[in-house]
Amino acid sequence: MGKECKRLKSYPLLAKPLIQSESVKSETLDGRLGIWRVVQMGFFARVLAGLLCCSSMHGALHAQGIPDGTTHVLDLPLRGVRGGVGAGSWFKTSVRFSDFSSVGYQPVEIVFQVPVATRADVRLNYRVNSLAATQTPDDNRLSVDIPIVVPEGTTNARWVRYLPKWMMGHGYEVIVSQDGRPLPDFRGNVGDISHYRSLGRSLDWEMEVVEELSANLLLITADAKLSRADAKVLAGLGLPWRFSTQGPWVSGSRSGARFFSGVSRPVDANACGSGGLPRDWRGYQRWDLIVLDKAGIAKIKRSQAEWKALYGWVLCGGTMAVWDVESQSELEALFDLQLTARKKLSLQGIENLGFNASSAAFARVVLLDDAKIPTASPENNGLNEVGLSNQKILSLFGVGLGAGKVISVNDLRNTQSGAATAAGKSVRNSTGFGDRLKWNFYANLMKNDSSQMLRRGVDSVLGNSEYYQWLVPGVAQPPVYVLVSLLTIFVVLVGPVAYRRTTRAGRASLMFVIAPVLALVTTVSMFAYAFAADGFSTVGRVRQITWVDGVTGDAGERVRATYFAPISPGGGLTFPGEAEVFPVLRPAELSWAKRHNLTNEPIGTVAVTESKQRFSSSFLPSRDQKQFVSHRPRFNVGRLRTQRTGAKQLELQVTNEFKVKINDAILRGRDGRYWQIENLGPGETRAAMQVNPTIASPILGRFYIEYRPVVVGSIPRSGNTRRSGLVDLPGELSRLTGSSGVVSGGFESWLRQNLQLRSDLPPGHFVALGELTPDAVSVQKCDLEESVHYLMGTLP
Repeated sequence: MGKECKRLKSYPLLAKPLIQSESVKSETLDGRLGIWRVVQMGFFARVLAGLLCCSSMHGALHAQGIPDGTTHVLDLPLRGVRGGVGAGSWFKTSVRFSDFSSVGYQPVEIVFQVPVATRADVRLNYRVNSLAATQTPDDNRLSVDIPIVVPEGTTNARWVRYLPKWMMGHGYEVIVSQDGRPLPDFRGNVGDISHYRSLGRSLDWEMEVVEELSANLLLITADAKLSRADAKVLAGLGLPWRFSTQGPWVSGSRSGARFFSGVSRPVDANACGSGGLPRDWRGYQRWDLIVLDKAGIAKIKRSQAEWKALYGWVLCGGTMAVWDVESQSELEALFDLQLTARKKLSLQGIENLGFNASSAAFARVVLLDDAKIPTASPENNGLNEVGLSNQKILSLFGVGLGAGKVISVNDLRNTQSGAATAAGKSVRNSTGFGDRLKWNFYANLMKNDSSQMLRRGVDSVLGNSEYYQWLVPGVAQPPVYVLVSLLTIFVVLVGPVAYRRTTRAGRASLMFVIAPVLALVTTVSMFAYAFAADGFSTVGRVRQITWVDGVTGDAGERVRATYFAPISPGGGLTFPGEAEVFPVLRPAELSWAKRHNLTNEPIGTVAVTESKQRFSSSFLPSRDQKQFVSHRPRFNVGRLRTQRTGAKQLELQVTNEFKVKINDAILRGRDGRYWQIENLGPGETRAAMQVNPTIASPILGRFYIEYRPVVVGSIPRSGNTRRSGLVDLPGELSRLTGSSGVVSGGFESWLRQNLQLRSDLPPGHFVALGELTPDAVSVQKCDLEESVHYLMGTLP
């Protein structure tokens, strides 16, 4: 009985209520019966705990909110009583990871189980450390804290968090603590598999960036789970690649270096139902293209959180394809956009969506100015594509949503035969998702847009030369002229002044004292001025870009910030909880292979909650410039609403629905006319001034030039990828994917193309300079220099 009571005391929030419910008195029969009841209840509690934990911990691994499933699972505690909770522990937990091995945000599912409802709030912390042996490079290691509060009255609970991951590979150490104290037996490793343990012996960078160079496709059907019929259709397509239809999903390309012939690259495709989709937009970041049909979109829209996650992923640069749309107006209506009169996309329209129109994927696409469509022969009206290389048989529709786009391709042979339309109403293709021609088009299209690193425009692995373009000017630089002046004063005082005076006075021996003292004073003065010249407060340079959808007022946002702190801030850096944060590193002096097994200590600690991400002060050390890039979707951020007035003379009334002041803005209506407005406060409405294109063009150029990137410092040459090792990953990815040297991301590319190079806006677009939002600055009490907030996008 003593042992049973001792075990019950290991349930901190359970033992006390159970013991107090009985009158434990060993001198009486009632007391002995009371103790026996306690022992029985403790026994049944342990049995119940074992049943609950076994049934939930080892259930289906296709986790809700993680469509690719959880491949690597760690059950804690590691040691325990068979069939129940372990001695010294009163709950069980499971920490589950997907097979995501690239740079990005790793989804983590945490499951909590307890046999009897908790009687008070329980505060736990899950510390996740990247394993240096199975991830690379080592000097990008992070330690992530996930604070969890288990509410009173909880028996089981589940959370999904997204952790920053700045290394290639997989493998984590998990440590669980309660009230700041690590729990015994709640520490273990997960994801430490043989493939990643070989990194230190034979590091092939191409194998580590497999997810950057393979086209990752995700099909989401309208059914809660992928139906057997759809799975059978996908399996019978006869494509060079196959769909993975059962979770958890493991990248098929990781099985071997069978690709990288320099021309062909793999396609990884996954298919799932619409049940249990992510509620965080970062849950879709591993995919390059997501395919749905209209029924699937309608079903996802019923859950606001799930639709916001998918829609937010598009706003931040994702590409969505709608399978069964048959016209441009149908696609625009599906997303509540203003209907246009165009029937198909032009060459410029394809470029505006961010695609390379010279890509081979558009060889069969009918553009706006193409000749009459040739009629396909009956033997080619199916999956046989032989002889169709010169035939225009596809029509492409597309709309831009923030930094992303939604597209759809239609086989004109089916349209001409009347199989795809009836009485002006669209009907679903009888083959479902079994059109091989469409899948080949989407796969070929995304091979040039397969790198997440290039889309976000930041290399957090090795760094590149863009680091030098966004430094805070005038800080952390040696004050050469001042130092030369101090040295000149020292020389003059020691030579002509001190020496001559001491020799004339007959005390030349005093120079052995005067010279060292003057040298010490000069040295201290030089160091003091070097510190004082940079000031004593944190200095930042922030470049905020908000890409707005004018119809909904939703936007995708990118913030690039550089900070310099004379003294490392104790509060660290704080970013929004829904943001995706990456560092911009100084170009690597060592190649990737030589940076393995360098250090055992992480850079610092990141605390991840639902509302914010707090990076410790070690991410901003004293007297060093550090750069960060973050992306996130923003809903109901605002827009510029326009209304035309005036019968005789046309006027344009502009209302600022943003929460920040607009300092200057150029708008271009859908009729091609340019308008300018300045100093428009939040909620204010005023008439804009019409300007000629010759006047608007230099204004747009000035918007970019005044805040253009300026190179500071020397830029090292990139090494050979085979001999000296890889040192310029974005450049190599751009070359392999055929992205025309674009390494700055979609946001910056649009600004540079339309403001600096063309000095022109597409019809129905605007660009404005506004004030920074408070959450764009991650360091408290930071002085800003050369900072700007670009607001751009479409007009309502």
